[in-house]
Amino acid sequence: MNFKFLALISLIFTVDNLVFNIPSFAKVNDCVSYLTLDVKNVNLTKTREYKKARQEFPNLKPVNEYSSLTGTVVLHASGLATDGYKLYKSYLLNLPSDVKTLLVGTESDYNHFVQFIYSIHVRKDNDGEALDSFLIVENESLSNTDQTLIARWMQDNLGQWVEYAFDEIVVQGLVKSNYRFNFQASQQIAQALGSNVIHTINADHEWGNFTVIGDTGYLIAGSRLHPSLNLNEFSYTGVKNLVILPRPLSGEYPIGIPHSDEFFLALSDKVVATNYLPYADYFRSKDFEVIDLPSFANLGLDFLTYTNAVVINSEIEKIIFVPQFKHLEVGTILGTDTFVTEDLQALFNTNDQIALSQFQEFGSKYNVRIVPVNIPETTIRNYGGPHCLTGLCAKISNPDTVRWARKGTRPL
Repeated sequence: MNFKFLALISLIFTVDNLVFNIPSFAKVNDCVSYLTLDVKNVNLTKTREYKKARQEFPNLKPVNEYSSLTGTVVLHASGLATDGYKLYKSYLLNLPSDVKTLLVGTESDYNHFVQFIYSIHVRKDNDGEALDSFLIVENESLSNTDQTLIARWMQDNLGQWVEYAFDEIVVQGLVKSNYRFNFQASQQIAQALGSNVIHTINADHEWGNFTVIGDTGYLIAGSRLHPSLNLNEFSYTGVKNLVILPRPLSGEYPIGIPHSDEFFLALSDKVVATNYLPYADYFRSKDFEVIDLPSFANLGLDFLTYTNAVVINSEIEKIIFVPQFKHLEVGTILGTDTFVTEDLQALFNTNDQIALSQFQEFGSKYNVRIVPVNIPETTIRNYGGPHCLTGLCAKISNPDTVRWARKGTRPL
């Protein structure tokens, strides 16, 4: 087979203006040598952006998924089509009462199906107030098929939550980026929750490729890092360092989207779950405890991943929603000329049990409830797992006296 280099790859690091340039490729199977580059470490504390961010936002810190409190789970209504509602139903049945849900979408979504289908499941707090609500967001027309699919990936769209000192009070804010079709969901969600956007990274960035562990942000090199992305701007996310991991390979071929949530999941400051052996070796070399998870990459099914789990950290209970694939029926379309067979279904069952037992062992050790989530067919066909579809919002403690108003939501 003939492989052609489609573009030159450049990694440009300067002290005061770090820029990461990686052009997009037409074919994911093109074999390119940059994918074997070593891990890149970027110290943001030496940059102008880091100093400026902390002058504007004193005591700036990242909100991470495994230890910071989760306040709201966000999904886009377009991700609930056909059997996609099963994921949302799992949330409604299992979330603790101090974690709310927020569906976002168009007014048409709300009027035509949301208020009728989900109102029977809505939860209420002790005062009878609804814990589950809907937010109409701008520029979310579903007339374009690609736009509809992309809207489902709320994790990519939302951004990174941070906390900082505001008049000596700790408050939460959001760092967002540009996103395809100029979606406005992140801006409106922040306002609806009583927060604000403190910074917009001036490039397209998909937040599924940004995992925070401690004070370090992890990204995976590849075509999903925009050519104009200035790494210094991640200083506003509160992290001190960036680690750029090389894109995973199967043999000489790249696998996955490349998003970090496809390949590893942080469970604590020192525990990481991963389905990719070189990453496991890397994290172990950094003194992490590593949970090894099964992978389907050797079958070309790299988008079926147990690391695309959702970690909920509330004051009442900590929960991990773990993807499971064994309930995908024989004949389910997984991709072009790829279907679920009886043999594949048997492998799903085996790997599901392995992954679930690994998470349960962690859960028993650290008092975390593990909830298996059967992945809907619509999610599989659109290459998205629970973490892709879910925006996790910080527990907003901003007092009502600050200038950011809660507005726009309505009960389900």
